[in-house]
Amino acid sequence: MKINVEIDEEIKAIEVLIRNHEWNEEVQELMERLKERKRPYLAGRKGEMQHVFRAEETFCLFT
Repeated sequence: MKINVEIDEEIKAIEVLIRNHEWNEEVQELMERLKERKRPYLAGRKGEMQHVFRAEETFCLFT
């Protein structure tokens, strides 16, 4: 997955564009995650490992 962030002072609202060759489970999951306002967890990835932490149990996080 490739992620680009563009900062433009003329833009007044956040715009998200997802491009793919088909609508699939990964696209659906991205859409659902983007719609979430509050997440009860923090997620991170290092290499092939994915780490998920409960937000209320996290005191400090170093990356």
